[in-house]
Amino acid sequence: MSHRLQAAFIPLTTKKLQRNHHYSSCAKRAFGPLQNFRKNTSANILRLASFKNTFTALYSTDPLRDSGGAYFDGDHVLLEVDGAQYEGYVQGKKGGWYSVLVQNDIDSTLSIVKKRASQLRLLNVNGKEPLQNLQRLLPPSAVEKKNDGDIGEVEVKMEESIPELLEQTLDAPTIMNLDASLLHQERNVDVIRNKRDFQRLEQCKHFATFDKWVTFTDLHVAPDTLNTCLNVLSTVHSEAKKQNAGVLFLGDFWHHRGSVRVDCLNAVLSALGEWEVPLIMMPGNHDQVSLAGLEHALTPLQNAFRIQTGDGEEVPGILIFSYPTKFREALFVPHIRDIATMQSILQSQTSASSSAIFVHADVTGAHMNDLITSTHGVALAYFPPSVPIYSGHFHKPHVVQKPEAAPGVAVRYVGSPYETTLAEANQAKALLVLDSSQNWNCVEEIPIVVGKHHWRCRSVNDLLELQSMNATNMNDSIAGPLVLVSTGDRVVVSVHQEDLEELRREAKDLERVSSFDAKVKELRAIGASVEIRETKSIPNFSHVSDSTDDDGFHQSDDLDWLLVEDMSPFTTWSNYLVSEVKREAMKNATAEIVVEAGNKILDELGLINDSDEANLQPTSAATTMLSLDNITVGGFGPFKDSLTYPLKDRGLVLLRGSNQDGGSDSNGSGKSTLAMSALWALTGSLDTRPVNDAKVSDVVHDNSLTARVTIRGTVNDQDFVIARSKSASKGSLTFMLGGEDLTKQSAKETQKTIEEKLGASPQVLSRTIFHGQHTMNGLLEATDAKLKEELSIVVPLNIWQDAAAQSRKTGRDLSKKVSELDGMISIRNRDLEAMTKKRDFSENAVAVKKKAFIEMEEQIKKRLEEASSGEPHNIFLETIEQAIDEASNQVQLIEDALRKNSGVLQSQLEPLHRKLESKLHDLDKERLTLQNIQRQTDRSDNTLTSASEKLQDLQTMWGIKDDNKNITTTLSFETPTVCPTCKQPMSDEDSHQHVKEGLETSLAKAMALIESSTLSVSNSQIQSKEQQLLIDTIEEQVQNINGNIRNQTAVSQDSHKVLELDLQAARVLYSQRSKEFTDAARKVEALNEINRMKSNSISELRSFKESLTAAIDARKSVSKDLDELEENIKSLDAEREETRSFASTISIVAESFGARGVQTFILQNTVHALQVATQSYLDELSDGTLRLELVLDTGDRILRTVSILTSDGAWVTRPLSSLSGGQWRRCSLALSLGFSDLVARRGRLCSSLLVLDEPLTHLDSTGRDNVGKLLRKVIERQATENMDGKVRRIGGLSVSTILIILQDLVAEELSESFDCIDEVIKTKGHSKVVVDEKVM
Repeated sequence: MSHRLQAAFIPLTTKKLQRNHHYSSCAKRAFGPLQNFRKNTSANILRLASFKNTFTALYSTDPLRDSGGAYFDGDHVLLEVDGAQYEGYVQGKKGGWYSVLVQNDIDSTLSIVKKRASQLRLLNVNGKEPLQNLQRLLPPSAVEKKNDGDIGEVEVKMEESIPELLEQTLDAPTIMNLDASLLHQERNVDVIRNKRDFQRLEQCKHFATFDKWVTFTDLHVAPDTLNTCLNVLSTVHSEAKKQNAGVLFLGDFWHHRGSVRVDCLNAVLSALGEWEVPLIMMPGNHDQVSLAGLEHALTPLQNAFRIQTGDGEEVPGILIFSYPTKFREALFVPHIRDIATMQSILQSQTSASSSAIFVHADVTGAHMNDLITSTHGVALAYFPPSVPIYSGHFHKPHVVQKPEAAPGVAVRYVGSPYETTLAEANQAKALLVLDSSQNWNCVEEIPIVVGKHHWRCRSVNDLLELQSMNATNMNDSIAGPLVLVSTGDRVVVSVHQEDLEELRREAKDLERVSSFDAKVKELRAIGASVEIRETKSIPNFSHVSDSTDDDGFHQSDDLDWLLVEDMSPFTTWSNYLVSEVKREAMKNATAEIVVEAGNKILDELGLINDSDEANLQPTSAATTMLSLDNITVGGFGPFKDSLTYPLKDRGLVLLRGSNQDGGSDSNGSGKSTLAMSALWALTGSLDTRPVNDAKVSDVVHDNSLTARVTIRGTVNDQDFVIARSKSASKGSLTFMLGGEDLTKQSAKETQKTIEEKLGASPQVLSRTIFHGQHTMNGLLEATDAKLKEELSIVVPLNIWQDAAAQSRKTGRDLSKKVSELDGMISIRNRDLEAMTKKRDFSENAVAVKKKAFIEMEEQIKKRLEEASSGEPHNIFLETIEQAIDEASNQVQLIEDALRKNSGVLQSQLEPLHRKLESKLHDLDKERLTLQNIQRQTDRSDNTLTSASEKLQDLQTMWGIKDDNKNITTTLSFETPTVCPTCKQPMSDEDSHQHVKEGLETSLAKAMALIESSTLSVSNSQIQSKEQQLLIDTIEEQVQNINGNIRNQTAVSQDSHKVLELDLQAARVLYSQRSKEFTDAARKVEALNEINRMKSNSISELRSFKESLTAAIDARKSVSKDLDELEENIKSLDAEREETRSFASTISIVAESFGARGVQTFILQNTVHALQVATQSYLDELSDGTLRLELVLDTGDRILRTVSILTSDGAWVTRPLSSLSGGQWRRCSLALSLGFSDLVARRGRLCSSLLVLDEPLTHLDSTGRDNVGKLLRKVIERQATENMDGKVRRIGGLSVSTILIILQDLVAEELSESFDCIDEVIKTKGHSKVVVDEKVM
């Protein structure tokens, strides 16, 4: 192991290492990846030995190996060489000889000697030797001694050759010390033989020559932010070259975690290829893929460019810190998800000794944005005080400090280099210049102005104060602070509708445009996106104030509910619960629990809880300004020849048709096909029809092989061309944007790119731009679920639907766990009951044995007294002793007989029980068979009854008397004049004979069925009887077996009782013989007998005492088991209650995530905004006589009701079903326009084109005229005066061309309302277009 890269691995928790017999496997696991670097040179051997010494020096001597046992590589041993003792390290073993590396204490030369195991002694390290050995062979930076003086506790830094080798072997985060590696290289401790190690060290050495470092973070490269990110990289590189500095990046280079777009990667690699300064990077949470963070998306960048060292050599220009790393006396810590691990690293000695700390972390108290403060990150108290600390992660540049809780600690968030969302509006972004020679203090801040900017105007005055960039003030904007709105910026204006109307009324009186509208026009003219949001109080949440309550919950102000789609899911979730608390729908304590549980669910879905969460959300995406110039079609539908149709700045255009092929004046001419061809070019589909039986190739003209449509226009001031073609067998799609070919390998991938660049899906385009005649009523007719799906275009709800589903799944899992715990507790309670009985039994046993012990003790005392008072006599002691032995043997024999009797009974009963079980099984089987036979008998009996009844019916019908059993052979009856069956007259003999033959056949069948049924019944009865006899036999056998069991048990019990009586008598006899022996012994020799009696009594008493002790121990053991069982039941019960509580919380979370919870909170604003936009159009279409109300009720339904103004001025509410055709068309058209308006206002899609196919259906002359006037005002962006006297601006659409498809009669009525009238003429199956009298 090389000292040259002292990349030390510091255990996060210090432990005393104990040597055991598994040391070899531990060493193998620790050093396995390094085997390729071991060479048979003394230098490398020293490196390996010194490295393993960090382990060996801490172990005690293994006694099994002190006497010539086995030794392992790295063992620290004592040996004798030339009469002197040396310490060495085992290198290997070959042929019974160990190779030991020995260092000469005089000249420090190294030698390898060969020794047998018997000549070695494992060194027993005591006292302070471990630390001394470590310090002797390792540099000071590789050992950290604890302050408590415990030499046995040492933090060991494990070294590695290159960081990449560790990713497959180590699970826990490690700290790599590059400073120590560079120090060892300078001292030439070893010879570097690995080329990759050498290049790595040369790279670190060159990087270490730079003192200044330009620092930035949170770039978030994504397709939508790619151009901005490339500008940032160019700016950072330029500033670093000016400062002669390196660049330091603190995480989150990419935005989308888990995958990197190839186009983004290529663009970044191309940009970095121009760099000439070193770049240090560490991964953030967006970059990391694996849970441990070792697999991340920075790896493809590590060889993006190379730079020259002072020696003219080239080294990689990017150094990536995948692990916590110490470099230039600073500690660099990439994002670590586990907070406990992060805290351990920050509390290590390495952290405390560092000059600066660089992290990518969530710190408690940090501002996630201007409104939300982090409450679940790393506490400031874990950071070392009085050192500079810089962090990425949160985008707002600010400093976090709490002097009362963490004195001297200040964490500085560098912040993102550009505004990623509206939440970062007006934030001053800057690059930091840090000087490592001055303890990494910030010596300069370089303001950076890159990318589009977000401007949040909370009032009209805020908007009017904005200045747009132009030729006269452009230079000032570059030199001074950012105060100018430029192309691509996003401006969000929140105004009260009443204030805006008042401004416009005042301007109208002065015959000029209001200052508000003039400013909006000015900003849009320079290419800025302006979103106008009307502020109103949202229902049920009106008393939420702009503050923070006592429990730390954020309170939304009057603007936040309008910006709910700009919030991250975590912020939206928090604000929703705040609103619930404020309207007293939820208690504050409940909300605190629910918010945490909900955050965990969102974490499980892979969402990221930080301020950039709203990045690239659909509602926060950049506004798409779509301008369509023209459309070229060829071979498409009825258009065989190629033609180009203009779409730009044409005003109100009528598109009518003329079918000269006959059959219809205008239908089938191709006017709808021409208008919808733009939709086909953009999406590959046409407007939806009631019947979906068309094929993709149906768009091809009958006389053409291929249909081609090409659409040209601009998206956000970039020219684009989309060309789509389709033949019977294949299709193609090409996409050019800004002169760059973005066509992918497949049409599907190209379509995806088109949707990304246009910022709109096919659903958005077909709902907002292309209103086909079959979909005009779609929104008004839509079900509640379908309407919500359409509204998801404006505000997506899929996150919350997924969260609700995940919550319900978690709830089910918790309920299952509660049931499991119930079962476990039930089992434990049964065990507790049994254990309690066992304890009671043991206590009774102790009481009995204790009583016996006391009685025995008294008897012994009494016998001793009697023996002391008598005179000794000469008797035959041997005879008495023999009698005692016989009595004792008799007791033993009877006890053995009792045990044997119990065993015999058990052995006798076991086969009987098995036989009984077998017979019972047979009995059940035979009973089932009997039931089947009885069912067969019943069926046969029913068949017999049915056949008899049929025979009786025939006899009755034909008047046959049953005088003879053989009816068919004795059939004789008078022929009736009329057939009883068909009621036809029978007049001849043939009819009589025919009837007779038919009757004989029927009677024969009936008799045959009776005979077969009778036989079947008879057979079934016989089988039933036989089966019953078999069952009776088995039942008798069962009874016999049970009787045998009872007899055997009774006999055994009787024998047992006899033996117990014999045992009692034997014991009495034994007692008598003992007493006789005592008396005799006392008479033989009083003193000796007394001593013997004492000895025997003590032994007997000891036996009783041992028995009592065993019983007491058994009672203690049972009591201990009982206590443990009770404790286990308490633990399970507590876990069950905790699980039940959490399940209850998850139930609330699931409900809150559901359609009636946060989804309603989000939809409230959207539904209200849709109603406001719709009503502005409906007022025009109905002359103010209709009101369409859209309300999201408490039941999560979007209620749609219409109010009609009566002749007396009263408003009467009517259901939609009661509307006339004209009223329905007005409402549906207004709702469609209102939806398009809402999408445009929310910045999703602002198009220059609006297509309306047959919008005047069912409208009377007044209605058609109102539509014309409305569309004229939309084109000219005029204001109108409502019936209540208020002046309203017509919608938020910014269209320059409205294409209306109408039939001839209706078109002629409104011909004067149009700016242009185009005509599609179909002749001989081919269509052409006349545009302003010009044939195309």
